[in-house]
Amino acid sequence: MGKRNLKCLLYHVVAIGFLTTTYSASLLQRNHISLPSFCTFATETHQPVTYQEALTYLFEKLPMYQRQGPAAYKKDLTNIRELCDALDHPETSFPSIHIAGTNGKGSVSHMLASILQSAGYRTGLHTSPHYLDFRERIKIDGELIPKEWVVDFLVNHHLLIDRVHPSFFEITTAMAFQYFAQQEVDIAIVEVGLGGRFDSTNILHPLLSVITNIGYDHQQFLGDPLPEIA
Repeated sequence: MGKRNLKCLLYHVVAIGFLTTTYSASLLQRNHISLPSFCTFATETHQPVTYQEALTYLFEKLPMYQRQGPAAYKKDLTNIRELCDALDHPETSFPSIHIAGTNGKGSVSHMLASILQSAGYRTGLHTSPHYLDFRERIKIDGELIPKEWVVDFLVNHHLLIDRVHPSFFEITTAMAFQYFAQQEVDIAIVEVGLGGRFDSTNILHPLLSVITNIGYDHQQFLGDPLPEIA
């Protein structure tokens, strides 16, 4: 990848109206769970795990803000750091652009990904939530992460997952970073989750950070004044 050309392109992106600043963010509370049944089945019987079984585990077994609310919130980056350390720090393997804000961050993420892809860069995109398929959260050049890759990641790292007890968003973020590193993307566009300085995506050291706007949202976790939310 031509780093000079990439930086030049990013300067033009900023010039058309994106606000650059360093942004931090937040995420979810440690919740101890037993070894997932689908992984136990796979390792003990050597039978293949299906994609649907993997999804059931992700959505039903892991702590998830949309399902548990405040009980799933954790105020530190311990889990994502431990996950990425065990995965040999995939988040350091690619340049990134970090997108934050109360509204519009999904649109900005997709616009930036489209711009970079059109310019010839192999572009990863990590956004949330998804609409129809979990794999919408992790894409490269518009292509969804393969079902087989999702299953293999969860099965291959089930002992790590059991030790760390990550949230849904933490393991999804680690999955995205590992996929982007393995597939050798030129750059990744990464949207924050809940937001705040403890968001799992905040372990990145991006080339560029973008804030679309900041409004009064998730105040019970992020604080009341806008500077605290930001």
